[in-house]
Amino acid sequence: MIIGAQSPEELEFLLEDSLLLGDLQLLTRLFSDEAVLVIGEEIAKGLWDIANLALVTWKGDNPYIADLRRVIQVQDLALIFSKQGVNIMRLSYDGSWKYIVLYRS
Repeated sequence: MIIGAQSPEELEFLLEDSLLLGDLQLLTRLFSDEAVLVIGEEIAKGLWDIANLALVTWKGDNPYIADLRRVIQVQDLALIFSKQGVNIMRLSYDGSWKYIVLYRS
């Protein structure tokens, strides 16, 4: 049984939901171990640093909105363009999609 996102699009909505709920544990499961979160000039590496930066950045009046403009998927990689940035995802060994790079300008 797959636990996590079964498509790149679903991963975006899981990220939005986990941030709205403030669910640190769920956030860490959405990123691969080698993932990077880039928000402007700030860069976070490592699951807990990424989750903490994401929670601090997208809280209150500044929520993360899953705003998919274009999804390009080739085999086990996906590239999502949104109004705010670009995300790169990979299909994990367990069959779930995980973020490799989440970039917001």
